[in-house]
Amino acid sequence: MKLLKNLNILIVGFDSISTKKLGEKIASELELFFLDVYDFIVYDLDPNNMKLTCGVEYLIAQENRIVKSVSTYEKTVVNIPYELFINNNNFNYYKNFVKIHILSTKSHIKKKVDSQNPQTFSTSLISSLINYEERVQKLNSICDYTINLSEYSKIQKEIKKIIEEQK
Repeated sequence: MKLLKNLNILIVGFDSISTKKLGEKIASELELFFLDVYDFIVYDLDPNNMKLTCGVEYLIAQENRIVKSVSTYEKTVVNIPYELFINNNNFNYYKNFVKIHILSTKSHIKKKVDSQNPQTFSTSLISSLINYEERVQKLNSICDYTINLSEYSKIQKEIKKIIEEQK
């Protein structure tokens, strides 16, 4: 598939595991670079240690620095967690990206929460259930497209249509 020279895609949603898998698959198919913002932050900052040694405010400032920096990448599929995308209006940095909201239903998120291992429990999924409708509306108003995760088999076709529209 022939692409625009500087195509950038941003994937955001409440289920970062599913959005990451999807982003990796899209990047591979389109021969684009893939970057998961959360993984990059963990690699670059060691958030748990930084929070203890430097404080939460400093950690948040450094996370926002990385989010802003990633927005300058080209030919990239970026996966970003909802909180990092919304915090400090970071979404404003991604104007040159095609922004795709991967919508997870409340029942999907609840199943994920219920199946989580207490040792690796993610509070971000629980926070997704809080003010769910408001968060969905926020993403829908910011993103260029919304694709329902429950229709996973159709996502690839939807992404291809989106890319064709960008040509």
